[in-house]
Amino acid sequence: MPDENFIEIVERIVEHDVRYRPGAYEFMNEAVAYTVRRLQRETLSRKERHVSGGELIQGVAEYAVQQFGPLAWEVLKDWGLVSGTSIGDVVFNMIDNGLLTASENDSREDFNRVPDLKELLISTEKNGRRKKSSPPPIIA
Repeated sequence: MPDENFIEIVERIVEHDVRYRPGAYEFMNEAVAYTVRRLQRETLSRKERHVSGGELIQGVAEYAVQQFGPLAWEVLKDWGLVSGTSIGDVVFNMIDNGLLTASENDSREDFNRVPDLKELLISTEKNGRRKKSSPPPIIA
């Protein structure tokens, strides 16, 4: 659960940018942490644990499917997260307000490669199901 300071900052952001709901920011904060863990960078320095826009978009898709299953698209759509660009907007709103940091090479354009988040979620969910499926146990 985010701390009070996080909530206050998100409330200020949402007052100025009404495109995205507060839940999008909390989810994005968790998705960044998930992505850093998935890439096994959590023990590295702050600079070394940096994730690219592409890595974060993939992490967002995986985390959303993990958290919300087949409803992932509906949840993200309700928050306004419908494309890589919208993910970038939320990320840069967070950066601009001190909730995340960026390297000098990061830009909003890094997030423009995924025009339709729904397709990525569907693909991620299918791939996840394939990996998890295993033959049923043999009972003798």
